[in-house]
Amino acid sequence: MKGIEEYNQKNNSLIQAIISNNPDKKYLQSFANHLKLNKSETTTYNYIRHIVDFMESVNNKPLSELEYTDYIDYENKFSDKTSSYRIVKHSALKAFSEFLFISKKNPVDVMDGVKAPKATQSVETIEKRENNYLNYDQTQRLLATVENGIGSHKARARQKDWETRDKAIIATLVNTGMRCSALFKLDVSDINFETREFYIKEKGKVQMYYLNDNVEEAIKAWLVDREKLLGNVEEDALFISNQRRRMSLKAISDVTIKYGQYIKEGVHVSPHKLRATFGTQVYSATGDLYLTQQAMGHSSTTTTSIYIRGQKKESKIKAAQAMQEFCG
Repeated sequence: MKGIEEYNQKNNSLIQAIISNNPDKKYLQSFANHLKLNKSETTTYNYIRHIVDFMESVNNKPLSELEYTDYIDYENKFSDKTSSYRIVKHSALKAFSEFLFISKKNPVDVMDGVKAPKATQSVETIEKRENNYLNYDQTQRLLATVENGIGSHKARARQKDWETRDKAIIATLVNTGMRCSALFKLDVSDINFETREFYIKEKGKVQMYYLNDNVEEAIKAWLVDREKLLGNVEEDALFISNQRRRMSLKAISDVTIKYGQYIKEGVHVSPHKLRATFGTQVYSATGDLYLTQQAMGHSSTTTTSIYIRGQKKESKIKAAQAMQEFCG
């Protein structure tokens, strides 16, 4: 099965599981269909989870009787959560209120015009985020760790069969900045080695990625071993598990975490951290925020700036040094 189809099917299965577990909430299927008009399967799944929780918090009050205070009282329960979490909650509630109004299940869209919570960050979060990327030496150590293996002699021997796969996963993530979900969807047929590019649909948009020498070399080496490991098994996925099926999102994440723990004590290397590494290093090399935005596939430079680590401190130091020279 093609990656995008399998990804959507998995999320749709999660959506249907929620709906089947709530047979009394017959509106959930209609709400899911409403969301799918302009939301991804992943967003649809998350929104439905939030709405089930919301309705249970108001004791499954009749839809036509839902009021502004029901929504706001529910939102206020999460005032101690991160702003990003509260924004997602708010977005789900706003979409639900709109759906109830459009489908005539509630005479008014009570959330119409209500602004989303402001995005804020604690000092601890900012400091953690600023250091949440790999430098050149750490990245090289990560790739070397994959080649050398980890654990006992027996464990390293088992890893040898999957060395080229694991190296290709990490090399692709850090050299392209793609999301873990995009890597999950990647099929062998998606890659055009002549033009050195491939296309993946993410968050409703088709993103193009370019293979530099590092990624091309790593993927080609893996394809040789992949063919041997598959034997007569047919599988579209570029990255397969030891069950000879498409790797799960968790399995991909586990690869980066497994090897990342040997770079430096306390360093947690996730696919998201490798994406932040990509954004930070591209911006550091080019100084071009717009270029970095395009490379990361963001709709605005505001989002891109969140992924660029360590630059604020560097800017402050440069500014202080400039003023020191100016003031003598």
